[in-house]
Amino acid sequence: MEASVKERVDNITKSPLDARDYRFIRLQNDMKVLLISDEDTDKAAAALSVQAGYMSDPDTIPGLAHLCEHMLFLGTEKYPIENEYREFLISHGGSSNAYTATDNTNYYFDVAHEHLKGALDRFAQFFLSPLFTVNMTDREIKAVDSENEKNLQSDQWRLQQIERHTAKLGHSYTKFGTGNKETLGTIPNQKGMNVHEELLKFHSAQYSSNLMCLSVLGREPLDELQVMVLKHFTGVVNKNIPPPFYPDHPYGPDELQRLIRYCPVKDLRQIVLTFPLADLTEHYRAKPSHYFAHLIGHEAPGSILSFLKARGWSTALAAGPSIGAKGFWFFKINLTLTEEGQDYVDDIVSVVFQYITMLRSAGVQQWIFSECADLSAMEFRFKDKENPQSYVTTLSNYLHVSGCVCCHSNEILQNYPVEDILSHCYVMTEFNKELYNSFLDCLQPKYVRLIVINKRFEGTTSSVEPWYGSCYSSIQLDPSLVKSWEQMASCDSLHLPARNDFIPTNFNLCPLPDRPPRRPEMIKDTSLSKVWFKQDDTFRTPKAHIYLALETPAVFQDPRTAVMTKLLVMLLDDELTEFTYNATIAGMSYTMQANSRGIDVKIKGFSEKQSVLLTSIVNKIVTFVPDENRFVVYKEQLLRDFKNFQLEEPYKQVLFYLGLICAERGWTKEQSADALQSVTLPMLQSFIKLFLSRLHLEMLFHGNMTRQLALELVTKVEALLVHSQPLLPSQQLLLREVKLPSASTYCFTATNAVHCSCCIGAYYQIGMQSFRDNAVLELFNQIVREPCFDTLRTKEQLGYIVASIVVYSRGTQGFFILLQSEKGVHFVESRIEQFLHDVNEVITTLDDDSLQQHIKAVEVVKLEKPKKLAKENSKYLSEIESRHYCFDRDEIEVEYLKVLKKDDIITFYKKQMVAMAPERSKLSIHVVPAAQQGDDVTDFAEQGVAQPHPINDLTSFRSGLSLYPLPETSVKL
Repeated sequence: MEASVKERVDNITKSPLDARDYRFIRLQNDMKVLLISDEDTDKAAAALSVQAGYMSDPDTIPGLAHLCEHMLFLGTEKYPIENEYREFLISHGGSSNAYTATDNTNYYFDVAHEHLKGALDRFAQFFLSPLFTVNMTDREIKAVDSENEKNLQSDQWRLQQIERHTAKLGHSYTKFGTGNKETLGTIPNQKGMNVHEELLKFHSAQYSSNLMCLSVLGREPLDELQVMVLKHFTGVVNKNIPPPFYPDHPYGPDELQRLIRYCPVKDLRQIVLTFPLADLTEHYRAKPSHYFAHLIGHEAPGSILSFLKARGWSTALAAGPSIGAKGFWFFKINLTLTEEGQDYVDDIVSVVFQYITMLRSAGVQQWIFSECADLSAMEFRFKDKENPQSYVTTLSNYLHVSGCVCCHSNEILQNYPVEDILSHCYVMTEFNKELYNSFLDCLQPKYVRLIVINKRFEGTTSSVEPWYGSCYSSIQLDPSLVKSWEQMASCDSLHLPARNDFIPTNFNLCPLPDRPPRRPEMIKDTSLSKVWFKQDDTFRTPKAHIYLALETPAVFQDPRTAVMTKLLVMLLDDELTEFTYNATIAGMSYTMQANSRGIDVKIKGFSEKQSVLLTSIVNKIVTFVPDENRFVVYKEQLLRDFKNFQLEEPYKQVLFYLGLICAERGWTKEQSADALQSVTLPMLQSFIKLFLSRLHLEMLFHGNMTRQLALELVTKVEALLVHSQPLLPSQQLLLREVKLPSASTYCFTATNAVHCSCCIGAYYQIGMQSFRDNAVLELFNQIVREPCFDTLRTKEQLGYIVASIVVYSRGTQGFFILLQSEKGVHFVESRIEQFLHDVNEVITTLDDDSLQQHIKAVEVVKLEKPKKLAKENSKYLSEIESRHYCFDRDEIEVEYLKVLKKDDIITFYKKQMVAMAPERSKLSIHVVPAAQQGDDVTDFAEQGVAQPHPINDLTSFRSGLSLYPLPETSVKL
């Protein structure tokens, strides 16, 4: 076995809590491999990253690397059936995907642990003998084009391409990475190029084993994993291609001191300062970018954001390094502006450079470095266990920058040693003042690129980016302005942060009782509070989660109370920022969210000082007096959020409307915006009093704490809410679900103003949840999920976004097919109906072995052990928030699942899914481009489906239907 390995490293540094075993090997073909043995894992996973991204595309065919990524999924010589790989994974509880980045493409999967061998065999064929047939190439170009089309109106994608388009002429960074039907079809054909042949050339020239890094995680011991890898991957050909390296930065002197004005699709107001950096990988122990990101991105008093918020100019700031590709990085500072702030762009940039001047004057501080280093070490020491699929994906990318590598220029790249592959992100042991000062020199005004994002630029820009059609202007910054930034004096209001008092020092674990309960227990139930408690006896880390729901019917009586609740949460978050920021960077964070029940507060992280954070948040809620200026700022921001929803991707709008239409009560974004317009500060102040006047609290304490500590915290919270009266039981009811009549079909249509694609959500309401019915629906979806994707996306090429989903909502369940397409909505829906008709053959021809495979796949997913406390907590919270309180739901449903027969699935299908079925209840949601309205018609009778009833008014629709009852709780309260 060792004869096939060039190099082996076993002494890989890992977190003290990490029980997995690791081994690095380099195969004889120079493929790098990281083996991970986890004897407790339910899922195995693997990822392979090849150093061939869009920057390796030939200049004449943008998107070829991305097309190659798509093609590898469509059959190999050993497994020629195009969906065999995906079908194998799904039938064994797994999944797969891939992505193409600047300088690498990553392929990854997970699967039930006992099927790793079969999955790895199929996976390896991608890199040994892909088919690349002509017909599949032509068809998959359409899939790439569909993927590109969904991004055309995305400001994130548009801005990214403008940053590339305005880079150094001829640099590989400027390329259009996604590709479309023009770059992969029309243009090459006009030039007499054969894209299929070019695809074969690309794969042959770029896909070499020495450019590949593989990470494999399984339950098997390391030696067995190594045997598997050697068997399947030794045959990948080594073409000895030098790895790509780009030391020439895409932003040279001519690209600096530029002002780019971008007119966004949505109503956004942002400033982005970008500074070019060299590749800093070799300085991973010093992390200069982390040191300065910590300070520039700080939000406590004395920070840039604190200064700008006090003037009413900004609401958010983010700062940090961004890796362009191997050889060049960026440092970016992103500021979100208020309505007033958009008039002070130059002043805001001046504040940024004033702060940088202050950092230069203050000098590099040992205590700040030590604080950052301690926080990083603490994070690594108590690192949570990762999801297998995301873990191997990340590590396969890390392998590219481990060890010394000879690149195209014959330069030896000094990366981090393989031993540090797990720890390099956390190691911070070298305090290097000279390096830090050199880094700070990179953040001078003469090196800046400034992007200003604002709708105000509409009609005033001078350039159009060719691939997305984005409107922008690029001009030289005024030299006098740059000079003024260079000469910025320090400002007393801008200073270094104080020492962080939230950094935990006590990592002791609370002693466990002799027989700790397996599930959360209710430890208090009064007219004011219901409290659940679960001490962590699984992960045993000094972390905890606290959930506090402040419930009152006052928050969701009408659109106005609903939007005032949202506005209140935004203002509270804003008010708490300076106090809570230190807690966040010390490994303890909180979220606050408005919903139809009230306001939820969730705290997570290190447990030692969570009580301080919880009581401080509750105290702020009780004593909060909103500031008039901040009220204006966040009211305007919330209005923009509502209006920007009309510009969201169609599939996101469909998902919103699904939840809205089926709810007993709810409002459109337009109704919410109209209600918000009339809200005044006095109205909000009165609402806060109403909100606090009568409450019901539901709480969960979960993690490293004792029952006694939880009860003490409840007492403190209740003392702060002493003036709040308990709700009556009749006031604690949840919203109910609208009940669609049997043998009915409804259709709701909305218009999207900017996207060219439509989206269809076909929702089949099944009924009230029960353990058996849930198991039947989950199994049905498991059986049809791959055929749905293969038919509607791969074969019929209807769109890039295709999914079948089980929906659980307010005690009910349903089956949902989501499809975003450039074709007409009625045509697409007819294809969905045809697919459901054809499902009959899929189910009736299912043999018993295949059925048992599907049952096992659902069981694997349901019984997969949570990898970290947060995952376990989310399961408990879903039961508490729904008031089902069935904390062992998965185990119970699996028992029902195991005894299901094929006849059970056939009966369900014929009663509730097939067209004209007696108990079928269907809701179609259509989001249509403005230009497509009325263009697409269909004959429903010809298709054998019922004519849908249009939903023209939600109030009338709901008032004509009954509601499902609220679900019964699964525990005796």
